[in-house]
Amino acid sequence: MQAIALKILFRKKSTASAIIAVALLIALLASVNALVNNINSQTALITKLANQGDSFLITSKDSTSISDSRIPANLIESIKTNPQVSYATAQQTTEATIKTNTTIYQATVRGVDDVRAFLTNQKASINGSVSGENQAAIGIIFAKMASVNKNDLLNLTINGKSVQLKVTAITQANQQSDTQITISLSTLQAITQNSDEISLIQFKIKDAAKANALLENLTRTLPADIKITSLQQVPTFAKDVNNQTATFINVWSIAIYLVVIAASYIIASRAVSDARYELYTLRTIGAKHKTTLILITVYALTIGLIGAVIGISLGIVGTQTASTLIRWNWGNTLLNPILNLNQALEILLLALAASLVGCIYPAIKGSKIITKETAL
Repeated sequence: MQAIALKILFRKKSTASAIIAVALLIALLASVNALVNNINSQTALITKLANQGDSFLITSKDSTSISDSRIPANLIESIKTNPQVSYATAQQTTEATIKTNTTIYQATVRGVDDVRAFLTNQKASINGSVSGENQAAIGIIFAKMASVNKNDLLNLTINGKSVQLKVTAITQANQQSDTQITISLSTLQAITQNSDEISLIQFKIKDAAKANALLENLTRTLPADIKITSLQQVPTFAKDVNNQTATFINVWSIAIYLVVIAASYIIASRAVSDARYELYTLRTIGAKHKTTLILITVYALTIGLIGAVIGISLGIVGTQTASTLIRWNWGNTLLNPILNLNQALEILLLALAASLVGCIYPAIKGSKIITKETAL
């Protein structure tokens, strides 16, 4: 009798459209997961192929930014004398008030122990001469903003103490220094009257393949409150990308499953409405109240199952077809979307769970209505 009742429900015209609706939702979810898998695999590949960077920063562990980092100034000598280090520079950064002939600006001032080496390392183009004592090299962005030219005089004020600097160069490195003022470290220390601390040490090593061994050695010898950070952090970047895509998928999945719940509710409600006469007949010939509830639930779950299977297949085939067409039209690309078995099973089970949640209320409500009509 239950089998006959299910056949009656599945012969309704709305069954096909209900399956298609669920299939399209699941296909969208499967295709997004497949594409994200491709992104994650590519970022993992980049991480494996990328070599350890050769540039590093030494800062204080408790600092949240370079400006609030404080490390002993005498550390620079031990770094410079290390035979595996090809370049090292001590730097101090601070915020200062800059007064030009026309107006006043707030800017970051960077004191460097070797200005020429610093600008050379940044591959900066220099219009003018490298700054010496009481002279400044101005980043091109700040120069344009403040209308500063070579040979101009600037009044620099830090913590109430001022000094007059002569602009000897305009620099462009396409880096953060383009917005800053670079002066000698000794000039900055004379203004702040603090020669014992600096903000950071930047250094490069000769052989990137020996980076790990050098870092382990430096970590053992440096003070415990000092940290070393790589300027080329591909693994960190890749991990951050993967975390962001995983968060996106989770939010996207919740939205899809909520829609599946709503779709299951509509499917079950419509099934009760369309098959009211048939279900009433079943109750008349002896079907129990529980039987009606189970029939409606099984009907909704079956639609959810069929729709999920079709949707997963459609999502995989669709993304693979689209990526193939893109390769044909635009040449060799890195698109290779794929959905692994565990993800497919997870989508299938969650789709069934969403279908169950959505159909429970209309199934219970529908069976009660039918029971009341039978009693009459």
